[in-house]
Amino acid sequence: MEMQDAHKRLRQARLNAGFKSASAAARAMGVNPITYTAHENGGRGINAEAAKHYAKHLGIDPVVLIFNSTDDTEGSEEQGLVQYKKTKEQNDLATDLQLDMPNEFLSQRFRIPEDSSRIIEVVGDYMYDPTDPSAVGSLLPGDCVVVDTSDTRPSPPGAFAVFDGAGVSLKMLEVIPNSEPKTLRITGRNPRYDCFERAMEAVEIIGRVKAKVSML
Repeated sequence: MEMQDAHKRLRQARLNAGFKSASAAARAMGVNPITYTAHENGGRGINAEAAKHYAKHLGIDPVVLIFNSTDDTEGSEEQGLVQYKKTKEQNDLATDLQLDMPNEFLSQRFRIPEDSSRIIEVVGDYMYDPTDPSAVGSLLPGDCVVVDTSDTRPSPPGAFAVFDGAGVSLKMLEVIPNSEPKTLRITGRNPRYDCFERAMEAVEIIGRVKAKVSML
């Protein structure tokens, strides 16, 4: 995934959309020209919200914009990860971060094979219960999770990063016993949101959440 070149793809998308200048595009999209210019020249990172906004106006998939991914899997109609077809609450967005962690630390502490980790920032209230935010396993907005991309088998059940064709999100996945074809029960930790089920083969699992980093 080539997040470091997102600003180049943004500029190309702007040109493809017929905007000759960054300021003209910013005004048309209702964005502060200074903010947009910083995104386009790489001086400021493009977060999930900005990517979705730009994608809507420039006619590009937000995942292609941020990650240069061309996966064309149909997006989920349920709460989605950086998801284009989002619910109004934007409840379970997740943002990939370009951070380096020592392979030796990851392999020894979390048993994650070399070059099989992704660091994802949690956004929204989908992965914690607002009535008990300190509960074990809660993932709060601003937390970062370490995802093991070599572990995509949802047995035992747990928290996973998934890709729904529109972006990346964090979900609780569990295989429904004796289901045929194999079916997953997909939930969050917030009781406000309903669980739903999907055929296992229809869910693109990126990896299992192995650890989180929280601010003190």
